[in-house]
Amino acid sequence: MKIQNFRWQDGWPARAVAVATTAYSLAITIRPEILAKPCRLTNPDGSVPPEVAELTRSIGTRDAAMAAALVVSPAGYPMNVLTAARVLSDGADAAWFARVVPAGQRAKVAGVAAGWAALELVAAVGLWLATPWGAVVWLTTVVSMAVIELMFPGIYGGSLLVVGGEAFMLAAYLALAWMAARERPP
Repeated sequence: MKIQNFRWQDGWPARAVAVATTAYSLAITIRPEILAKPCRLTNPDGSVPPEVAELTRSIGTRDAAMAAALVVSPAGYPMNVLTAARVLSDGADAAWFARVVPAGQRAKVAGVAAGWAALELVAAVGLWLATPWGAVVWLTTVVSMAVIELMFPGIYGGSLLVVGGEAFMLAAYLALAWMAARERPP
């Protein structure tokens, strides 16, 4: 089935971020400890409290659905609306987490949500202005997040799973860029 008016190069920065968001959101929906453990929202025995797991799954499901819709949406108004909804959702998550999460974990949890909101916003700006720097900012962000995760394990946990996720996002970007290049006439 071909989606009418769909081309990968139309809004590919937003689509690339949406692919990464979908993957991460599905991961935290299936395994809430991916988000809970680095944010220190687990019990002393390492298990995830039921209320944290429920909230994580709820947010993961919402974000996966919105991001998957963004991946396949036609360029233009639908993509702009979905991108704005993603930015607002992550921004609201950051604001609420900054108020309700215990003080010791507040900065990290709100920072993750704010980071995704910022990444979505940068992709949106690249989408709306159709500038080539969107790819540079996105690639810099992905590589920086992986490096920071490894260089500051005491703060960010040093999770190889997160670094693997970043590598996956980089591979997804390269695949999307390749698909977009193939659709352009010579």
